[in-house]
Amino acid sequence: MAIPGNWFEDETSKLEFDSPAASGLPVLFPVGTTAAGGQYYSVPKEYLNRLLSIPGGSAGSSVPLSENQISQMRAILEAQRGGLSAGAIALKVAGEIPLPANALSLAAGKLMDWLAAEVDAKRINIDRLVDFITIGGEAYFQVAFRPGPAGFKPRLFVTSGYHVQVGREPKPRSWIFSAGVIPMNVVLAKIETANTGDHAGNKRLEPNGDGTWKSWDIDEQKYDNHGYRFSSQDEVFAYFYDNPSNDPNDAWRINLYGGSMDRTRNGGVTWATVYQKVETS
Repeated sequence: MAIPGNWFEDETSKLEFDSPAASGLPVLFPVGTTAAGGQYYSVPKEYLNRLLSIPGGSAGSSVPLSENQISQMRAILEAQRGGLSAGAIALKVAGEIPLPANALSLAAGKLMDWLAAEVDAKRINIDRLVDFITIGGEAYFQVAFRPGPAGFKPRLFVTSGYHVQVGREPKPRSWIFSAGVIPMNVVLAKIETANTGDHAGNKRLEPNGDGTWKSWDIDEQKYDNHGYRFSSQDEVFAYFYDNPSNDPNDAWRINLYGGSMDRTRNGGVTWATVYQKVETS
């Protein structure tokens, strides 16, 4: 049994709505392309931890747009006039976007139907949007994630869009520029073992920036002689090879959701728990 590659590389799902107007918004998560031609989000684990702490696993956020960003967005829209995508430049949202508790379980290709039913989202063209791109407008995002039972695939629900308050209207006018439920690549910045239990540890793993990680002994206040080299991640674990030995049979796996840190010396045929509890961010 070999150490698995990144689980999402075989996925083919893509953003179901991705307007050129989205390029005028701040980037919440980078979108990558899988080996199979699908798409995935690269999500910092620290952000994911905040989602996991919220009942329902969903959060919204807004970012005020500067005058320069407003001008750039208007220019992007104007450049699309007459293009093939001009007739579906945004989804106008009739009301508040609800917490998308059931969005993560949607079948592929059903997100647009769900948005139409849940928030009365309707496709509009540039002429019905551009006059509302003005000072005071904000980018907004709705994100949802919740880990499932064994065998689940970690997908992230994200809508990004624009809203602006018009006069004394009770709610801002809102438009969605992109929407999708696609795989998630969890980006780690720190790993720390719990100093309790039968397999206690007091280690903090930190990235060097080149794919390798160093190990800091918190009790002894020094770096260990050996480190780790990131390999890949499946739905639950991040995998590392022992560094600097680089022996493909000597590997570690770290649970991304608060489980154990395990080691194999036979290429993943068997795993032994070294630390019972790790926290990742």
